[in-house]
Amino acid sequence: MRQYTILLALILLGAFACTKEDDQDCAPAASHALDGEWHLISVTCECPPVLLELEENVWTINVAAGTLEVEDNTTGDLPAVPESGSYSLIVTSDSLFYQLPYGYRYSIEDGDLILDQEPEVDGPLVRLIRP
Repeated sequence: MRQYTILLALILLGAFACTKEDDQDCAPAASHALDGEWHLISVTCECPPVLLELEENVWTINVAAGTLEVEDNTTGDLPAVPESGSYSLIVTSDSLFYQLPYGYRYSIEDGDLILDQEPEVDGPLVRLIRP
């Protein structure tokens, strides 16, 4: 009987181990800041400037599933931008990779998603916004 009491106590302790301060650690994982729909609006590189309107190039990111869906409604070839299709996606704390082995550092600035690939040595700088 004593074994059952100890086992029950351990189960209850594990079930209520989170305190208010730990709620974030105990809560189910929230979606990633990158998740959702993004619209490409500009690409800066050693190329003619590329400025786009909403709906011309749409990216849908799902970090948990590791997918990037691109819908490209532009005419012509955009530098440093994937064509329409599905891509595998790997996200680290500050980088994302959708066309291995090339990775892009990412940041979210004023709600815009900024992707860069060594802009200090003329790599592309890609800007996306939420619709």
